[in-house]
Amino acid sequence: MMLKNAGSLLIKEDRLAHADAIVVLMGSVEDRVNQAIDLYKDSLASQIIMVETISPEIIKDSLKLGSQQSNAMLCRELFISKGIPASDIQVLQGGARSTMDEAMIVRSLLEKNPDTDTLLLVSSAEHTFRAFLTFKAAMEPLQWNVLIISSPSIYTDFKDETWWRRKGDIREVFQEYLKMINFFLFQKRKLKTYS
Repeated sequence: MMLKNAGSLLIKEDRLAHADAIVVLMGSVEDRVNQAIDLYKDSLASQIIMVETISPEIIKDSLKLGSQQSNAMLCRELFISKGIPASDIQVLQGGARSTMDEAMIVRSLLEKNPDTDTLLLVSSAEHTFRAFLTFKAAMEPLQWNVLIISSPSIYTDFKDETWWRRKGDIREVFQEYLKMINFFLFQKRKLKTYS
Protein backbone atom coordinates (compact mmCIF):
# COMPACT_ATOMS: atom_id res chain seq x y z
CA MET A 1 0.00 0.00 0.00
CA MET A 2 2.83 2.41 0.90
CA LEU A 3 4.50 1.83 -2.49
CA LYS A 4 1.20 2.51 -4.25
CA ASN A 5 0.94 5.87 -2.45
CA ALA A 6 4.56 6.81 -3.21
CA GLY A 7 3.46 9.26 -5.92
CA SER A 8 0.84 11.00 -3.79
CA LEU A 9 3.27 11.46 -0.91
CA LEU A 10 5.46 13.65 -3.13
CA ILE A 11 2.70 16.25 -3.54
CA LYS A 12 2.16 19.02 -0.99
CA GLU A 13 -0.90 21.17 -1.57
CA ASP A 14 -1.68 23.89 0.94
CA ARG A 15 -4.77 25.99 1.37
CA LEU A 16 -4.20 29.08 -0.75
CA ALA A 17 -3.88 32.49 0.87
CA HIS A 18 -2.68 35.90 -0.21
CA ALA A 19 1.12 36.11 -0.36
CA ASP A 20 3.79 38.74 -0.89
CA ALA A 21 5.09 36.91 -3.95
CA ILE A 22 4.72 33.84 -6.12
CA VAL A 23 8.01 31.95 -6.42
CA VAL A 24 8.09 29.85 -9.60
CA LEU A 25 10.72 27.14 -9.49
CA MET A 26 12.53 26.44 -12.72
CA GLY A 27 12.32 23.10 -14.47
CA SER A 28 9.41 22.28 -16.71
CA VAL A 29 7.99 25.49 -18.14
CA GLU A 30 4.35 25.27 -19.20
CA ASP A 31 2.80 23.62 -16.14
CA ARG A 32 4.52 25.96 -13.68
CA VAL A 33 3.91 29.13 -15.69
CA ASN A 34 0.21 28.31 -16.13
CA GLN A 35 -0.20 27.67 -12.40
CA ALA A 36 1.51 30.96 -11.54
CA ILE A 37 -0.67 32.84 -14.04
CA ASP A 38 -3.80 31.43 -12.38
CA LEU A 39 -2.57 32.49 -8.92
CA TYR A 40 -1.62 35.96 -10.13
CA LYS A 41 -4.93 36.49 -11.93
CA ASP A 42 -6.77 35.31 -8.79
CA SER A 43 -4.98 38.20 -6.99
CA LEU A 44 -3.17 35.87 -4.59
CA ALA A 45 0.06 37.86 -5.08
CA SER A 46 1.16 40.86 -7.12
CA GLN A 47 4.77 39.79 -7.71
CA ILE A 48 6.30 36.78 -9.47
CA ILE A 49 9.86 35.74 -8.62
CA MET A 50 12.08 33.30 -10.52
CA VAL A 51 15.76 32.39 -10.20
CA GLU A 52 18.12 32.18 -13.17
CA THR A 53 19.28 28.58 -13.52
CA ILE A 54 22.05 26.82 -15.43
CA SER A 55 20.95 23.19 -15.25
CA PRO A 56 21.72 21.19 -18.43
CA GLU A 57 18.14 19.79 -18.42
CA ILE A 58 16.71 23.27 -18.30
CA ILE A 59 18.90 24.45 -21.18
CA LYS A 60 17.75 21.41 -23.16
CA ASP A 61 14.09 22.23 -22.38
CA SER A 62 14.44 25.82 -23.58
CA LEU A 63 16.08 24.66 -26.82
CA LYS A 64 13.18 22.24 -27.35
CA LEU A 65 10.82 25.18 -27.02
CA GLY A 66 12.74 26.98 -29.78
CA SER A 67 14.65 29.37 -27.55
CA GLN A 68 18.31 29.73 -26.69
CA GLN A 69 17.65 31.76 -23.58
CA SER A 70 17.36 30.64 -19.99
CA ASN A 71 14.16 29.15 -18.64
CA ALA A 72 13.62 32.13 -16.34
CA MET A 73 13.74 34.60 -19.24
CA LEU A 74 11.56 32.30 -21.35
CA CYS A 75 9.03 32.13 -18.50
CA ARG A 76 9.19 35.92 -18.13
CA GLU A 77 8.28 36.31 -21.81
CA LEU A 78 5.41 33.85 -21.42
CA PHE A 79 4.08 35.77 -18.41
CA ILE A 80 4.24 39.06 -20.31
CA SER A 81 2.50 37.49 -23.33
CA LYS A 82 -0.35 36.51 -20.98
CA GLY A 83 -0.82 40.07 -19.81
CA ILE A 84 1.30 40.15 -16.66
CA PRO A 85 3.20 43.47 -16.45
CA ALA A 86 6.99 43.17 -16.69
CA SER A 87 7.24 45.31 -13.54
CA ASP A 88 5.54 42.50 -11.57
CA ILE A 89 8.10 39.88 -12.65
CA GLN A 90 11.50 39.60 -11.01
CA VAL A 91 14.28 37.31 -12.28
CA LEU A 92 17.00 36.81 -9.67
CA GLN A 93 20.53 36.22 -10.89
CA GLY A 94 22.72 33.55 -9.37
CA GLY A 95 23.03 30.62 -11.76
CA ALA A 96 21.14 28.12 -9.60
CA ARG A 97 21.79 24.44 -10.25
CA SER A 98 19.22 23.00 -7.84
CA THR A 99 16.14 23.73 -5.75
CA MET A 100 18.50 24.32 -2.82
CA ASP A 101 20.32 27.04 -4.80
CA GLU A 102 16.99 28.64 -5.74
CA ALA A 103 15.94 28.68 -2.08
CA MET A 104 19.23 30.28 -1.01
CA ILE A 105 18.98 32.99 -3.68
CA VAL A 106 15.37 33.77 -2.68
CA ARG A 107 16.48 33.91 0.97
CA SER A 108 19.15 36.47 -0.01
CA LEU A 109 16.39 38.60 -1.54
CA LEU A 110 14.27 38.33 1.60
CA GLU A 111 17.22 39.34 3.80
CA LYS A 112 17.00 42.75 2.10
CA ASN A 113 13.17 42.78 2.26
CA PRO A 114 12.12 41.94 5.83
CA ASP A 115 8.50 42.91 5.09
CA THR A 116 8.21 39.79 2.93
CA ASP A 117 6.83 36.99 5.08
CA THR A 118 4.61 34.88 2.82
CA LEU A 119 5.60 33.05 -0.37
CA LEU A 120 3.43 31.02 -2.74
CA LEU A 121 5.71 28.26 -4.02
CA VAL A 122 4.85 26.92 -7.49
CA SER A 123 6.34 23.77 -8.98
CA SER A 124 5.34 20.60 -10.78
CA ALA A 125 3.13 18.50 -8.52
CA GLU A 126 5.65 15.71 -7.89
CA HIS A 127 8.29 18.23 -6.85
CA THR A 128 6.26 20.18 -4.29
CA PHE A 129 6.89 18.26 -1.06
CA ARG A 130 10.68 18.38 -1.39
CA ALA A 131 10.56 21.97 -2.65
CA PHE A 132 8.48 22.97 0.38
CA LEU A 133 10.91 21.28 2.79
CA THR A 134 13.86 22.94 1.06
CA PHE A 135 12.39 26.45 1.18
CA LYS A 136 11.18 26.01 4.76
CA ALA A 137 14.68 24.99 5.89
CA ALA A 138 16.28 27.80 3.87
CA MET A 139 14.11 30.49 5.49
CA GLU A 140 14.64 29.33 9.11
CA PRO A 141 17.84 31.39 9.68
CA LEU A 142 15.94 34.62 8.95
CA GLN A 143 15.03 36.78 11.93
CA TRP A 144 11.31 36.44 11.16
CA ASN A 145 8.96 33.63 10.18
CA VAL A 146 8.31 33.15 6.48
CA LEU A 147 5.17 31.22 5.61
CA ILE A 148 5.67 28.93 2.61
CA ILE A 149 2.43 27.99 0.84
CA SER A 150 2.83 25.13 -1.60
CA SER A 151 0.79 25.31 -4.82
CA PRO A 152 1.36 22.27 -7.05
CA SER A 153 0.63 22.89 -10.69
CA ILE A 154 -2.71 21.46 -11.76
CA TYR A 155 -1.24 21.37 -15.28
CA THR A 156 1.41 18.79 -14.38
CA ASP A 157 1.24 15.60 -16.43
CA PHE A 158 2.29 13.42 -13.45
CA LYS A 159 -0.31 10.80 -12.42
CA ASP A 160 0.27 10.32 -8.69
CA GLU A 161 -2.37 7.62 -8.16
CA THR A 162 -1.15 5.39 -11.01
CA TRP A 163 2.52 6.46 -11.21
CA TRP A 164 3.77 2.87 -11.70
CA ARG A 165 1.97 2.55 -15.07
CA ARG A 166 4.09 5.06 -17.01
CA LYS A 167 7.86 5.08 -17.44
CA GLY A 168 8.11 8.85 -17.06
CA ASP A 169 6.18 8.82 -13.78
CA ILE A 170 8.24 5.89 -12.44
CA ARG A 171 11.42 7.84 -13.22
CA GLU A 172 10.03 10.97 -11.52
CA VAL A 173 9.08 9.08 -8.35
CA PHE A 174 12.46 7.38 -8.00
CA GLN A 175 14.39 10.58 -8.74
CA GLU A 176 12.36 12.56 -6.21
CA TYR A 177 12.91 9.99 -3.46
CA LEU A 178 16.66 9.93 -4.16
CA LYS A 179 16.70 13.74 -3.99
CA MET A 180 14.66 13.58 -0.77
CA ILE A 181 17.30 11.30 0.79
CA ASN A 182 19.99 13.78 -0.28
CA PHE A 183 17.96 16.60 1.27
CA PHE A 184 17.65 14.91 4.67
CA LEU A 185 21.25 13.63 4.74
CA PHE A 186 23.07 16.71 3.49
CA GLN A 187 21.09 19.71 2.29
CA LYS A 188 18.83 20.37 5.28
CA ARG A 189 21.71 21.02 7.69
CA LYS A 190 23.56 23.09 5.08
CA LEU A 191 20.49 25.26 4.43
CA LYS A 192 20.01 26.01 8.12
CA THR A 193 23.64 26.87 8.83
CA TYR A 194 24.76 28.56 5.62
CA SER A 195 24.45 32.31 5.56
